[in-house]
Amino acid sequence: MDSDRIKEEQLQRREQELKERELAIRLRELEADVNEPASKTVKHSKTKGAVSPGYKTLFKVGKFLALAVVTVVAIKIAAALAGVLILLGIFWAAYKVFFEGHRSKR
Repeated sequence: MDSDRIKEEQLQRREQELKERELAIRLRELEADVNEPASKTVKHSKTKGAVSPGYKTLFKVGKFLALAVVTVVAIKIAAALAGVLILLGIFWAAYKVFFEGHRSKR
């Protein structure tokens, strides 16, 4: 009976050790899952053709100046067209008053 009891105790001890090992393994797996980042991050390095911040500012100023010049030119063209239309309107009105009125009386 003593040998049966010893075997039983050894079996229980081994079961307990096995449960402890399984628990430790499961705990390590859970810790690995928790510590793993959601997405891998990559640090971007500057490429050789990268533009320095000074050039970026210069580019923005140049773009603004180009837009200002285009706007001024567009306004001048619109003003010239408006002047031409006004002159055409005056000439048309003068024609109607002075020349077409005389033809209908004859």
